[in-house]
Amino acid sequence: MLPGLADRIVKMAEANAAHRQALERSVVEGNVAAQRRGQVLAFTLALVVAGIGGFLVFSEKTTIGLWLILGDLLSLAAVFVTGKVLQWREREARRREAAGAGAGQD
Repeated sequence: MLPGLADRIVKMAEANAAHRQALERSVVEGNVAAQRRGQVLAFTLALVVAGIGGFLVFSEKTTIGLWLILGDLLSLAAVFVTGKVLQWREREARRREAAGAGAGQD
């Protein structure tokens, strides 16, 4: 064979692994930043809607204002509960997958 071929192959594999890890890090950081932006925008929107509802209540348009505030709170609660349910389902799927993989190793 060629002298130093094994070393070149190992270096190529190491460079490929480093590149893949950098790409994965970039994707994860991008996802975190996008989620953070989404949370900030959602919080801002919720505050604006609640503020408008409060203004309407103090402007003697109580029914519309209360419905706006109640709808705002219910939508926030629905998003929170939906997120928790999805997290629970994902954890359960991973747990089942790990249990199935562990059972196949006997």
